[in-house]
Parts: sequence; structure tokens; C-alpha cells
Amino acid sequence: MQNEIAIAIEPGLGDHFICNGLVHYVSQFYHKVYLATYNIDVHANWPTVEALYQHCPRVSPVRIDQFVRHWEPQTSWYHIFSTWGLPVMQISFFDIGNPTHWYKSFYHQLLLPWSTYKTHASLPPAGSNEQAIFDQVVGDIDEYILVHDLSTAGHNPVAKLDNPRNLPLIRITPGISRNLFDWRLVMARAAEVHFIQSSVFWLANLMGDQIQGKKFHHLSRPHALQIDPNDFLDWQIVEYDL
Repeated sequence: MQNEIAIAIEPGLGDHFICNGLVHYVSQFYHKVYLATYNIDVHANWPTVEALYQHCPRVSPVRIDQFVRHWEPQTSWYHIFSTWGLPVMQISFFDIGNPTHWYKSFYHQLLLPWSTYKTHASLPPAGSNEQAIFDQVVGDIDEYILVHDLSTAGHNPVAKLDNPRNLPLIRITPGISRNLFDWRLVMARAAEVHFIQSSVFWLANLMGDQIQGKKFHHLSRPHALQIDPNDFLDWQIVEYDL
């Protein structure tokens, strides 16, 4: 087993969920994995990523409070971690010559099968704030539909939401908690979830059967059209003309 390594992935929070299985796979071969984690502007990922790996002693998120420009040597991941004397593994969804969907390219760079995304993923145990957030946003409502249609790319409405029973709509909003895991109980107990492609969708996809209701994935963001529906068989895909 080798000593230590730093991993730098794409800045989005959804990318951290996609690469969770990858990080755990790599951590089998190192005593410590340091994971670069943005905490700036729209990429204020620190509270969620810190919670994501709180049960994993070999993985230590590193809070990054500056924007990293890969093309400028003095601000690149390599410069930041080289001052620690660490090798850096940079994982991206850039084209690497293999025809694949963008979310799979993270794994293809390490020659790992896409199945590693699920087989090696590990989510933390329930947190102390999940019940409090549930009580705050759901309260005594028996059935509700949970919606998430806001991402770092902007607002992409789930316009094709069919609600014949007129159930109450609850939206995941960033102002209630900066830790996305605080919403897990709300997600798990919803009669339906309607999510665009975002960090919320990628967390929900890892939760799997913990979500008791029907799951709808709205392709209302342009790059969402690049998914393979066969990778998300437990979701009903809602297509849009973009």
C-alpha cells in the first residue's frame, strides 16, 4: 500500500457524488487520500463533501477557498498539492478518446468499469439534522412531491410535472442548509421526486431504494441529453425539446 495521494476532480458537487465510488476504489491503495473540495461562490461544496467522507478515515477532503485555474501553473492543483509533497491525480470528464457518456469518462480514465460507481460507493450514516429539516419543510404533510430544478447553471423548470392528485410541491432550496445530506429524509419519504440533472439527482441516484416514491429525471439541461437511459432504469426519464 502506498502512502498518500491528492485527487482533484471537477468542481461541481454532482461530480463528487459521481466520483464517490472512484475515490473509495483509489483509497484501497493508499493510507490517505486528500480530496480537493471547493468552497467558493456557486461551488460551496465543503459542508456536503465533508459529510460525505466523515465515516471514511482514509479520505480527507481539503477545503479550497480559491478558484483553481488549471492553465496557470501557480494556481493549479499540481502547484497547491506539490507544496505538500503529494502526487496529484486529476480526474475530469474531458474527452480521452473513448466514446462514452461524460459521467462515465471519470472512471474510464482509470480504466475502471462504470459499475464501480455503485459497487464502491459509500454514503455516510443518517445525520442529526435530517429529521429537523424534514419537520421544517414537510411537517405534518402526509404526501408530497419533491422538486429540484435549480443548479449552478441556473433555473431549469420541471415543466412536464404531472400532478393529477394536486399533491403539495416542496422544493429543495439552498438557503435552508448548505449540507445536502440534511435533505435525505425529505427525499426518502416523498411520494415522487422530480429532479433535473444536478448534484441532488446524483445523490438521489446513489441512495437507490432508500427513496420510497417514484423517481422522475427531467432532461431540462442541455448536457443532460447525453445520458444513457439504460444507466438509470429506476428513473422515469422526462425529455424536453431544447
